[in-house]
Amino acid sequence: MKSPISTLKRLFLLIALIGGAFTAEASSKSLVMVSDSAMIYDKVEQMPVFPEGDKGLAKFMKDNYQAPESFTARGSGGTIIVQVVLDEKGKVRLKDTKIIKTLGYGSDEPLLKTLSSLPAFTPALVNNRAVPYRITYTIGLDGSGRINSIR
Repeated sequence: MKSPISTLKRLFLLIALIGGAFTAEASSKSLVMVSDSAMIYDKVEQMPVFPEGDKGLAKFMKDNYQAPESFTARGSGGTIIVQVVLDEKGKVRLKDTKIIKTLGYGSDEPLLKTLSSLPAFTPALVNNRAVPYRITYTIGLDGSGRINSIR
């Protein structure tokens, strides 16, 4: 007759083997490569840069954003928070860009239009390769619908 300890050892070994098989299967699935274009980075080694820097970005946005009458008639400003996705070439990828906080009254649509018309940034880099990058901007509007700050 086998000792209870021997039976427990065999049972433990069986459980370890079965668990190891599942772990190996899960590990092999996690190693599947995804192209960089499908992945959007939040942290990169080299940040994207607008052609004229942050001041140039602020100037471009101020010069090109035009709030609709429905917003300006309201007479009060506030902030819009938007997550912008830049592709590997530094262009805004509008399909992945999201308004996180809105002011309403039609203020979002012209903002998205302005963002889509931005010239290309110098792209974000990881391991010296251009990658898609997500950046969040807080955009302040005054009561007349003009951009007064971008952070």
